[in-house]
Amino acid sequence: MEEKILDGNKICFIVYSDTFNKYSDSRQYILDLETYGMQVEYYTVENAKNKYIDFNQILQISDAKYKVYMSSDCYIINKKFIGDIIALAESNPFIGAVGIKGTVLKTFEHEEMVYGECLVNNLSDGMKIEKYHEIEDIYGEVDWLDEKFIITVQDIFWNEEKDHADIIHAMDMREAGYKNIVVRQGKQWVMLER
Repeated sequence: MEEKILDGNKICFIVYSDTFNKYSDSRQYILDLETYGMQVEYYTVENAKNKYIDFNQILQISDAKYKVYMSSDCYIINKKFIGDIIALAESNPFIGAVGIKGTVLKTFEHEEMVYGECLVNNLSDGMKIEKYHEIEDIYGEVDWLDEKFIITVQDIFWNEEKDHADIIHAMDMREAGYKNIVVRQGKQWVMLER
């Protein structure tokens, strides 16, 4: 495939869902975001046997530089989210993918560690912030990102045939010379509903 030029003035939201109602709720939160002059695109992937095939089709259609892959039970609650993403991407040209939760894999030197935090609305427990290992800087580099909410700044195709496509995607991103990062959120970007 020939390399396509990505449009830095576009952001594409790709919401995967098992019901249309969940998608429309999630989309309303997206509509409420400050756009910072960006053109906003929306796609939904519903009841897909393999969502990664649909992700790749959207990747071929959309020339948006910023693509947000998110589950329909994620709601973007920080209205300045788009501005945060633009600033983060402009701070380092080697950022490939961004998440709110990610894992550094086990090595001889340390155990596997999960980084980040997520605001969770659990029907039985109410609203709470699930915190993992803290990010000490603006962001921390991880081996792979939790697929519930991933923002890409570089287009890398998703592996359609293997399990753990999110892990393989992160490996492919690193192999292409880009970083997978978890950001330290000043104000929570997302609320996850359980």
